[in-house]
Amino acid sequence: MKKSLVFLLIFLFLPFVLAIETNLKEKYKPGETLIIKISGNFIKPLKPSDILFYSGRLYIPLVYDLTKIQNTYYIYALLPEKERDYTLIIKNAHYVEVGQEVQEDLKYNFSVSGNITPFSINPGFIITDKNFDINVESKIKSINLRTEFLNSTKEIEIGVGQTKKIPFSISGIKNFTVTTITFSAEDTTYKIPVVIFSTEISEELKTLNNLRFSKALKNFTVLKNSDFQFEVTLLNIGQEDINNLSISTNLKDIITINPEKIIKLSAGTSQKINLTINSNKEGICNGTLFAYSGNYTAQSFITIITLEDEEELEEVIEEFEITQEETCSELGGLFCEKDEKCEGISKLTIDGLCCLGKCKKEETGIGKIIALIVIILILALIGFFVFKKLRTRKKTQKEILKEKAEKYEERFKPKEIRGRLSRT
Repeated sequence: MKKSLVFLLIFLFLPFVLAIETNLKEKYKPGETLIIKISGNFIKPLKPSDILFYSGRLYIPLVYDLTKIQNTYYIYALLPEKERDYTLIIKNAHYVEVGQEVQEDLKYNFSVSGNITPFSINPGFIITDKNFDINVESKIKSINLRTEFLNSTKEIEIGVGQTKKIPFSISGIKNFTVTTITFSAEDTTYKIPVVIFSTEISEELKTLNNLRFSKALKNFTVLKNSDFQFEVTLLNIGQEDINNLSISTNLKDIITINPEKIIKLSAGTSQKINLTINSNKEGICNGTLFAYSGNYTAQSFITIITLEDEEELEEVIEEFEITQEETCSELGGLFCEKDEKCEGISKLTIDGLCCLGKCKKEETGIGKIIALIVIILILALIGFFVFKKLRTRKKTQKEILKEKAEKYEERFKPKEIRGRLSRT
């Protein structure tokens, strides 16, 4: 009886023990730094490219990072100041739950609303073997910041709208250490994990890349022979500035990049890059977007779907993610009617396909047929007049003399009348 009760309790509590757990809150302040833990029995390690942020169908490119410390994953992200509902997605998570393998997208909803946070921090965790800095930005008013790290405290005043680099030293620490730093001011407190190592470091930590595109895979759908503009975001999540960045692609005949050079991408910041896509061939093509500077490299794989029918594009939009956060009116654009074509650049906005140019009325099928008939008649008429002109060309002097001689001979030629010859 007791054994049966034990097994029953194990059965009841096992799903909760082995399920994926996170300390994500339901609500955050605008501009706050999101810092969360995710734990569970993952079969496949999570990568930064697996982490996505959405608002409805709108993809939100945030400055964020992911790391694993011991058996727990940590994610931090710099949240926008715009109030709305968001979804954190972990793509293709592969884990064990109640003894069964599960592979699915994990989705966690949260909202950003209320008063703007007094301050934010960047980054949201530290993995290092040397002294480091944390950027602290005061949002709406001056703050008196208090920090606690390794039994040492600091108090720093930061003016409104200012960002300060707060230095921290790891001198005296010789062994692998996992600890935290506490930042507090007003009613806001952050506790960020810190990993300090000497010569030993795991392979996962060795592969950390501070330069990356906000998405490792990007899909774009466009109309044939039309300019479509999309934005991608390049992130520097490290603690050092990256200078003289070059942006390129192996689809140069389809994609125009602006800018192609970035003089400086400061630590903990992002840069938006415009891609103008114009494809003249219906179908699917794949390529890669590159960013590089010295030892820093990043790449994002691209799929471009080119359609010939605008109605088919509208159907795709219904299922496709939105790539432009502003509305069409905020961009100063227009919505073209079904019988109109955009003369300019098109963007996929929250409220539909937006034309940043002029909408020109297209001829209907009957109109095109009539126009074709008119063109054929004009060409036929021109051909007739050319042919007539060639037939009625001016005779040469030699031809005129020959013609007169033939007429003269014909006039004096003898004619046969009733069986005998006579002259006229």
